[in-house]
Amino acid sequence: MYHYLYKITNDFDDCFYYGVHSTKNLEDNYMGSGLRLWNAYRAHGIEHFSKEILEFFETREAVLLREKEVVTIELVKNPKCYNLVLGGGNCEPTGCVTAKFKGTEKWLTIPCEEYWENKDLYETIGTGKVMCKEKETGEIVYVLKEEFESNRHLYKHFAEGRVLAIDLNGKYFLADVDDPRFKTGEIKNYWTGKQHSEETISKMKETHAKNQHQQGSKNSHYGMCWITNGSETRSIKKEELQVWLDKGWYQGRIYKDTSKMAKSNQDRIWINKNGNVKMIQKSEAKKYKDEGWLYGRNVTRTKIKKKSNSNLEFWNNL
Repeated sequence: MYHYLYKITNDFDDCFYYGVHSTKNLEDNYMGSGLRLWNAYRAHGIEHFSKEILEFFETREAVLLREKEVVTIELVKNPKCYNLVLGGGNCEPTGCVTAKFKGTEKWLTIPCEEYWENKDLYETIGTGKVMCKEKETGEIVYVLKEEFESNRHLYKHFAEGRVLAIDLNGKYFLADVDDPRFKTGEIKNYWTGKQHSEETISKMKETHAKNQHQQGSKNSHYGMCWITNGSETRSIKKEELQVWLDKGWYQGRIYKDTSKMAKSNQDRIWINKNGNVKMIQKSEAKKYKDEGWLYGRNVTRTKIKKKSNSNLEFWNNL
């Protein structure tokens, strides 16, 4: 778990908000939960707010104690401060979370440790929902994940097109992916040059396997398919496919073939077996072929760009 103190600032008038967050994913794009802060998001647009990670702490208790030192009564009285309550979580030093047992309506305040150890039993206010913007109005809303994925043409994830960045002073914040400061070196992607430890990778695999991550109906693209007209690509519901085909579109998508991507994939190939598809290192190919795997993805899609058959030749010569 990462525990950190952060500051969110409004680019319009320099109004600010301090908060703490505990997470296993530093790229979860968390942007606070204060009522006054979210009213400001709706008024100005969340794209005009920047987030800085100020300090990291070893425990939830430590970060809450630090928030208590920062968000004082004097700070809350500041007219530019969005915080409505004093820091420290207003709960036990170990930290608590508001949640309820699944299938019930009574909200409880429970220790964070209890929540994380029995997360499958509880749900929070945001469980199963996605924070996004309505494309037509720009309004920030919470919608069910199924609603969000089924109507991507209506919604846009509030942090879409933004990444966690770090500047020369070591401050963290969300930045647009095309921010010119990336090119000048003034800021860089936080994850540049970083790798997960073997222990973290192992835990991630265990969690994904337990939760059936991106499998079946839990796949973020479940019930959807890609279509293209040759220059534009869209994701639509499968039942809408025929309508789009009648309009001159065809099934498939345009794959970008940048030199960087080509270089990263030059020593890997796609294989499939009984509906399962994976990309492997060429050094592993012989083992998989002996186990009955076949070359390619074995999926029906339009080939927008003719690709070299050198990988197929490599496979056939094993």
